[in-house]
Amino acid sequence: MQINEHAAAMGRRIRERRKQLGFSTLDFAKETGISRQHISRIELGETEVTTRMLVAIARALGFSLEGLVWGGPMVVADENKLTKLEREFISRMRGLDPSGNLLKRLDVVAGVMRPRQAA
Repeated sequence: MQINEHAAAMGRRIRERRKQLGFSTLDFAKETGISRQHISRIELGETEVTTRMLVAIARALGFSLEGLVWGGPMVVADENKLTKLEREFISRMRGLDPSGNLLKRLDVVAGVMRPRQAA
């Protein structure tokens, strides 16, 4: 099967973010409702992706649809530029969550909770 370069690039973004968040392919399949085998084929750029799948993947990864499909920089906060309160929050969260799993999920939740801009 010929791999579409755009689909392959999107698949790489999905795999990279999934791994950043600590999802196995099985966990990610459960989170999105897409079979593990299909997730693997999506990550390899070997299959078409429906709109429903795109939305499920974007939500699970904390991506906008535009970011998922077309890419773009993933902005990571510079800890040196955080306020004292923000640094204290991170420190407390790390103390409550030594494994880091909660912080990984918080990154996704924060993306969903951002204020929406008026149209």
